[in-house]
Amino acid sequence: MLSTYKLNTRNINPFIAALQSAYPNQEVKITVQEVLPEEPFDETAYLFSDPANKAHLLQAVEDIRKGKNLVSVSIPDMPL
Repeated sequence: MLSTYKLNTRNINPFIAALQSAYPNQEVKITVQEVLPEEPFDETAYLFSDPANKAHLLQAVEDIRKGKNLVSVSIPDMPL
């Protein structure tokens, strides 16, 4: 069995207890790696990860370029 844990070192005692419970009387191998700050979330990559959504978004961009299927809204007419 393989398990991955991510924790702050201040929580090490509960972690050891969880390991002892999950792997009773077993030899385990523990690898420690510093967690670097995560890279910023790439919204475009996420939205493009679904082929249907990607096609829809690219079509919408093309429509804007061509001035097609645009909706105009008057700011004063917008509901609050």
